[in-house]
Amino acid sequence: MGRTFGNIGVLNLLEATEDSIKEVDSIKNVGTVLYRKENAHLLTKLAIGNIGATLEVPGDARFVTGVCTLDAAYLEAVDEPMTLLVTGIVVVDHDVTVEHIKRTACQLKVTGNLFVPPQLKGAIGLILKEGTGQVKVYEGAPPRLEVGVVMMTNGYLQGLQTNTHLIVNGQLTLAADLDLDLFHEKIWAIEVNGKVKVYSNQQAAFYQKGQVTGVATVIPEGFEPISSSLRINARSIRRFRQQSIYTESPIIFEAGISREAFEQAISSIHSTSFIVCHEDIEDLIYERLERLETDVLTFANQLRYVGKEENWTASDLLGLEKGTEVIVDGILTLSEDIEESLLNERIGEMDILGEVIVQHATQKALIQRKGRLISGILTVASEVREEVQVENIGTLSL
Repeated sequence: MGRTFGNIGVLNLLEATEDSIKEVDSIKNVGTVLYRKENAHLLTKLAIGNIGATLEVPGDARFVTGVCTLDAAYLEAVDEPMTLLVTGIVVVDHDVTVEHIKRTACQLKVTGNLFVPPQLKGAIGLILKEGTGQVKVYEGAPPRLEVGVVMMTNGYLQGLQTNTHLIVNGQLTLAADLDLDLFHEKIWAIEVNGKVKVYSNQQAAFYQKGQVTGVATVIPEGFEPISSSLRINARSIRRFRQQSIYTESPIIFEAGISREAFEQAISSIHSTSFIVCHEDIEDLIYERLERLETDVLTFANQLRYVGKEENWTASDLLGLEKGTEVIVDGILTLSEDIEESLLNERIGEMDILGEVIVQHATQKALIQRKGRLISGILTVASEVREEVQVENIGTLSL
């Protein structure tokens, strides 16, 4: 079983050996690779795609991840040559002078941005030997780094110093009721590495301050964001009152929802995913869509939705009603004991947005005939390569 890694911020090969990399099949999308002169040959043995930068690290280097703050006392204390390798950001404090920069024996290698007071923008190059980011000037409070999921509320802003430079590695969401005057007072600049969600009335204010490396999503004003997939039945739809819904995940309207109940509950839908509904309310769904690109998948009989990972045997199919329509958004595996006649009887149309794994060509051919929409993967189990996939890692050490 091989391992495949994707979206790695820093690939640390400083202690890597032939044995530690032998089970790695491939690595995709790496921001920075760190290696030593002694094991540089390992780079040619790894199947690495899309590398942002590579840094050779001296044997005596000190390694820091996250935020590294350099003040006058630290620079004065380094009186013998020393390389400081930082994967993250470096903040040079206001008490550092040009003389501190000239006298220190500290050398910098940085895989990220370096923030300095205005008077040090030129002088910092004396100790910055290698870097993959930018040298940026800050005024007022030192930059603040947040990692993970951040909800910017009025309370969050009140806890910040005036003119804060905010850096978010992860996801930032601006609350719907955010005080934009307070936002302008507290935020001097924002950098988002990942994803940001703002409401349309906040968009101009955010981009006056913000820079995004990743994905920016604008939620229409007046819409209620839904963060996960939503299943609505004839009972649960009663909690909606002419609401406008924004979602990036599937919405499933189950059978039994009357046209009157739907019209009273849903005012409009802004979806970047897809919607599943009974054909009785299909026209009402289309009337309320904000985006023409949104797919609407209908069903006439019974529906089975596969959203995660499921394994079906013959007994599972016997539990379905004849002609059940199936939508696969996750991974569905059919077992060897499912005969063609049973498959043909129990499953009506099938939409494959995720992955369906069958055991032989006969099953595959039948699924293809029943496929209404096949934008995902349909494959035979013998063709599936067993591997472990790991994605979105800040630092990976091999």
